Amino acid sequence: MSYNYYKFTFTDSSYLILCDEQRYTRTESGRNWKRKPDTTESHVYRAEQYQNCVQSVQWFKNVFGARNERAELGYTRAGYLPIKITSVSPDGAEKVVRSFKFAPLNRMEAGAGWRENEILKNAESFEIERYTTDRGSVFSRLTLKTSDSGVTAAGTFDFGRMAWVN
Repeated sequence: MSYNYYKFTFTDSSYLILCDEQRYTRTESGRNWKRKPDTTESHVYRAEQYQNCVQSVQWFKNVFGARNERAELGYTRAGYLPIKITSVSPDGAEKVVRSFKFAPLNRMEAGAGWRENEILKNAESFEIERYTTDRGSVFSRLTLKTSDSGVTAAGTFDFGRMAWVN
């Protein structure tokens, strides 16, 4: 069964969509992809940007063929959605893999003050740090970064304590 990405809609603004973008080139033999990415970037998407990214899959499939564009669907906090999009350049020299994670904004906004709300509104990139508690539980800290300077340049939300940390 083929999924129609043209009809994909995602308008749920209650999630911050975190996109890891990894770029790969071919090995020296030219037959395989390198195991480690050449570059890695992180982006924070809003619902409209995510929707546009997913809808473009079908267009690239139609123009360049099915082998150049793939999407993997999976279960997320927001439902059964595309979680990974793999694109190969038309000449086959570069591959871009975009992986998506969904962070619930309602939990992040609950304990947010003015500074944190500005960071949430203007976030452009992120870092995720995993840590283990004394009892062995594994949690994540999400650091959001903006292009601002000063107090609204970055902020960290701890999903273990469900609170913003300095």
